[in-house]
Amino acid sequence: PSPIRGSSTPEIPDCAGVWAARRGMEHRVERDRPRALVNVGADIIDIESAGERQQRLECRHEALKSSHLHLKGAIRDSVYTAFQTHGQASAIMKDFADKSMATIAAWMLAQTSHAAISRFTGELTDHPRINILISRGIYAVLMTVFVPLLTWKLRKHALDANISIGADQIQLLKLCLPMFFAWGWKDFISAVINLKRVDQILWPEFLVAMGLTMVIGFIEVTPCFRQSVLRVHAGGAADTPCARMQIMPGSLGLAVGFAWNTVCSWASKELQAKCKAPLFVMMIQMVYFLFMGCVITSAYLKWYLAIQPGPGGRDGAAGDAGQAAGPAPDGAPSPPLADGENRSGRPQALGLHLNVDGEPDSTLGGRDPDADLARDLESRAPVFVNLESGRLAEYKSAMMHYENECVHQFGAVTMDALTFVYAWAQLDTVNSFFFTYLEGCTSAQTCSYQSNFGFALALTVSFAKLANVMKAERRLSGWNQASSALTTKAMSLNVGWVWINFCSAAISNAVESSGATVMFTHIVCACFSWLVISVMHRKFEIERRAWDRHVKHQTLNHGIGLAI
Repeated sequence: PSPIRGSSTPEIPDCAGVWAARRGMEHRVERDRPRALVNVGADIIDIESAGERQQRLECRHEALKSSHLHLKGAIRDSVYTAFQTHGQASAIMKDFADKSMATIAAWMLAQTSHAAISRFTGELTDHPRINILISRGIYAVLMTVFVPLLTWKLRKHALDANISIGADQIQLLKLCLPMFFAWGWKDFISAVINLKRVDQILWPEFLVAMGLTMVIGFIEVTPCFRQSVLRVHAGGAADTPCARMQIMPGSLGLAVGFAWNTVCSWASKELQAKCKAPLFVMMIQMVYFLFMGCVITSAYLKWYLAIQPGPGGRDGAAGDAGQAAGPAPDGAPSPPLADGENRSGRPQALGLHLNVDGEPDSTLGGRDPDADLARDLESRAPVFVNLESGRLAEYKSAMMHYENECVHQFGAVTMDALTFVYAWAQLDTVNSFFFTYLEGCTSAQTCSYQSNFGFALALTVSFAKLANVMKAERRLSGWNQASSALTTKAMSLNVGWVWINFCSAAISNAVESSGATVMFTHIVCACFSWLVISVMHRKFEIERRAWDRHVKHQTLNHGIGLAI
């Protein structure tokens, strides 16, 4: 069936065959009776021949009409497919560009603020690590206050309400604000982990990761957090700066992921430190990535199947794995994958619905994770009302439900963190191949900024092309769908991270060659980076609006506006 018309392509009548059959049947009749002739002036017209010619013309008319409809449908299908392909590629490129620009802006602001705050906190103690922890903590607290305030202040500025430069700047700021918060707390957690002594092995990282996961999971099941999410989603007078601040723990996925990455990658880092040959270092990293990729993908798929309603899911009786692996019902929630920029944190969506027995239902725009979370919380609101009642039966039932919610939310936070672990493993693998094996550097930061620039540019183009291909392909098994979604998500994050490595190498070279102070160099580079990002974002928005106008014009011409 045609995706535009919703019906089968009309068949073209076989006029030649119909005409030959009719002529053969009529020829036998004509042998036994005389032909009827009519004398009109000087012309003699065969009445039966005139009728046959009329039938021939009618048949050819129907054939031409069917051919025209078939050609028209093929053109519409071709235009629709071209728009869909171009729209998917544009959406991927915009997602990569937005995340890269927000990541670079967040890193620049964090490093510049740290350099400025360190001028005042550098002499507080005799321990440099403690001074760094204080500086990072101050910046994280400032972002916890200012990011929700600015987000609340800019909430009424629609993304497409205006096409001026100022409106595009506001849109860019709204894209970067969640990353400012996520990156600030990620640096703070990194400073906390770096306080460990050299003789302490793995336990500090594990305690920080586990403690952070449990604290965030507990916060997200509290009535205060859930009611704040509902108020923010409702908007209007219920959406207050205080409610915005109360939901900020849901955006700490990047920090939790960094903590768990230090735990998961500890063994491979220790083995790589003992190997001197770059080939062995690269092989160890690749084995680690393959192992962690299989573990995270399997855990993610099992988690997604476990939280589905019905037999074998979290909301039904325990069932076997075969029942849990059935096709996802229409409207089933997507897997809760979050990134560091999202406002509510969980549940999140990978951009497709996993259907382990069929093809993925992929959309360009995806669903609104805040709306999903709001509906989820509204369905569970009576539980917390029962907690305030004095009836013992309701209290016990509410406590059991509350315990299940805690376990579920701890698992959701862990799955969120493993997404970032997968992304860092992917980045470390490509870095190990290029910088360690090919360039002979110990890391990306120790290589030249020229090498980092070439690597970042090549990785951006190749990852964008690969993500576009993976989006277009159809995968039937749930494991392959989960693997593809995790890979695409990791590639979009790594594009921003490789450009951070280039910026770090370029700033280090500028400080060494110019003799300028670190704070002055970071301030200049931060201003220049924001200028470049603003120009690029403005250009992206201009091209996006031009493409939208082109699509609107072409769809009206071809009559496929409703389909688009």
